Amino acid sequence: MRVFVEAALVRHAAKHATPRDIGELRDALEANRAAIARQEHAREVLETAHPPRREHDAEGVPPAWR
Repeated sequence: MRVFVEAALVRHAAKHATPRDIGELRDALEANRAAIARQEHAREVLETAHPPRREHDAEGVPPAWR
């Protein structure tokens, strides 16, 4: 459903957009790309900041501490 709505919006914009509208769309797209990049960077930071959990032996001691 979303694909059809977005396609209709793009078609309408292509037929009726003014140069100002195009500039606003360009700015919004750039802001969206920047937000995605920040989100991906944040995900990478979280994945590397917290090392995976290590296996523990029966007494709850990580193998590296033995």
